[in-house]
Amino acid sequence: MSTTSSMPTVACNIVLAALVSCASSLLSRRAYNSPFQLLAYFIATYFLLTSSEWQELVFALRRRSKFAPQDQPTFRSNSEPSILLDIQKTPPGTQATFFSQSQYLPTAVRLSIYFVWILFLVLNYSMVPLVLSQAPVTPQLDVAYSPPAQLDIVFSMYKESTSSLNSVIASLRSIPSISNAEPRIIIYNKDPSADTLALQQTLNASRVEHVPNVGREGETYLRHITHSWNDLAKHTIFLQADVHNIREFIPRVRDYFDPSLTGMLSLGFSGNVCDCHHCTDRFGWREYSNIFHSVYDDAYGNGTQCKQVLLSYKGQFIASARRIRGVRKRLYEELHHAMADEDSWAHQPEYVRGRKDSMDAPYFGYTMERLWSTLLQCSDLEIAWRCPTLLSGGRTLGSKADCQCFDSVEQ
Repeated sequence: MSTTSSMPTVACNIVLAALVSCASSLLSRRAYNSPFQLLAYFIATYFLLTSSEWQELVFALRRRSKFAPQDQPTFRSNSEPSILLDIQKTPPGTQATFFSQSQYLPTAVRLSIYFVWILFLVLNYSMVPLVLSQAPVTPQLDVAYSPPAQLDIVFSMYKESTSSLNSVIASLRSIPSISNAEPRIIIYNKDPSADTLALQQTLNASRVEHVPNVGREGETYLRHITHSWNDLAKHTIFLQADVHNIREFIPRVRDYFDPSLTGMLSLGFSGNVCDCHHCTDRFGWREYSNIFHSVYDDAYGNGTQCKQVLLSYKGQFIASARRIRGVRKRLYEELHHAMADEDSWAHQPEYVRGRKDSMDAPYFGYTMERLWSTLLQCSDLEIAWRCPTLLSGGRTLGSKADCQCFDSVEQ
């Protein structure tokens, strides 16, 4: 399609782009556009609408109109684009553009266009909760707790390669915010044939514990929280021994973990939300129970209403002791019981509904993987649109607040 024939389409797209963007932000969640994306869009549109070929389009339409004398204004016929209203003859050598002809649009139309674009920019860049979205809730934090250490790195291990795990530990220690905290390495091993002492020496771990092979990594993390309640470090990095997306994982820790601010930082991919009462995702997982709603109510308290929650993935995240202990210990114990007790509701036919379930790989483990952000009071839906993908790493003009919930009010 030539530039000449596409001019009315470009003009309409200016309006439609703003309308669609506003509708998306108001009815679902905002689709973030960076300032550079918008600048590129406006520059390209400006050059299209001020092109000399626009002038050729105007005169071509005038020549085709049998009702328009050469020295009189051309009036729109039913077959001509509505954007060409009362276009007057342009003197020789003068360029006619969409902008120079916009004076013939009704004032209400011009103001509406400006208003829609201003509204979109406000919705796109402001931190104010959207009309139909769930407002952020202030988390409950245990600010009185005094941690005995700055950082723990907790691994849930089965039969993963020790050399690979050593490599992960070395990569983490190469990050200044990690090495400066002198982390304690804690291994929970679920391989009954493993030599605990040899593992501790090979991995230079502070502690290696042999635990039953039940519940996947979710059971390990809940075990650590409940058993180390009064020994939790200021921050804990919870990981599987086989870390997912290691090439993107290390930069995510390096770029976003802040020892003074981080409350909950998911180290898997983000951007997925679900309804509290009908939670599902694009990977085929579906939660039929009211566990998300129940955990949300218990964790946040204060009569908050759960509408949507932010899902976490990969079973890898960083959490502060303040945030962990801001939730009652009994809730972690109840979730651990559901995971580790074969007689609990999470292993009954009414819950499983024919889905694959076993003690070493319970279906509830997939739910627990997605539940951590809700449990740790980090269901801020702003993260869903602000946080860049693991592959892209960061976003232009972004900040550390994009992908996590801070314990501090600073942003």
